[in-house]
Amino acid sequence: WNSRMAGFDAVWLNLVLEYLPQRLESRKKATAWWREQLRSINACFVDPPEGCEENGYLVATLVDPAKRPAVQSVLKDHGIGFGTVYPSSMSLQPGAEGWLRAAVGGEKADYLGKAILNPPIYAYITDAELDEAFAAWKKALASV
Repeated sequence: WNSRMAGFDAVWLNLVLEYLPQRLESRKKATAWWREQLRSINACFVDPPEGCEENGYLVATLVDPAKRPAVQSVLKDHGIGFGTVYPSSMSLQPGAEGWLRAAVGGEKADYLGKAILNPPIYAYITDAELDEAFAAWKKALASV
């Protein structure tokens, strides 16, 4: 049981469960590829903690919040998807007001929420798609 999973999500998961190892492996390959490419241009990103196995979920790059909209605009112009998985710290989100006893992270958490930008990673992403996305990513970062 998962309180965040609707019936449709559960049906989809049941259908793809037997393919999960291959899906995860393709995502892990993509995240490793992105980290290698980002290192090659000295981009700022977060590695998984040492000793933790990467699950292929995402690569968290950090872009100056004042420049992030311009980077996003270049990516959009090239038809490249991206994510902002953590748009702001939980304590600053409207739904948290009145429910929190305390907050941690303060200005650092807020900055990280505004700086995070995730490159496209999905199951079975092809080498050609990765190359195209990275070319646009490099151009976007160089433009700011």
